[in-house]
Amino acid sequence: MSRTLFIALLVLLGAAPSASAEDGYSSPESTLALYIDGIRSGDVARVLATFDDPKGGFNLPKPIPISSFRITKRIVYDAEKVRKYNYPGIIVPARVGDIELQVLQVVEGHRDMFSYNFRNVDGKWKMYSSSMWGAN
Repeated sequence: MSRTLFIALLVLLGAAPSASAEDGYSSPESTLALYIDGIRSGDVARVLATFDDPKGGFNLPKPIPISSFRITKRIVYDAEKVRKYNYPGIIVPARVGDIELQVLQVVEGHRDMFSYNFRNVDGKWKMYSSSMWGAN
């Protein structure tokens, strides 16, 4: 790679805007990035803004040092997946078109799996459910 191209690439990467509340909800992945950013910084308002229904609140007494996260699987809910997800007693039922992101998160050397479920609400992807599984 030429030096000029390398410098131009660095300038573009450095000038790239970070996800904001305005454009951050354009996909489940961008909403997840805002959520993780809020968790890392201890910003409860930012975390709550990623939720479809933030009325339930969220307990975040201090920032959580998530050193890395990686989406391992993306599932778009079809009628069959919705039927399986919506077992009796489920609090927030899934709908066709919802998206589940399965995410590997590393906090202080511990690797844990999470599922985050998102729904498009008025053109913005918002989280309506999350669960931790496969912890080690």
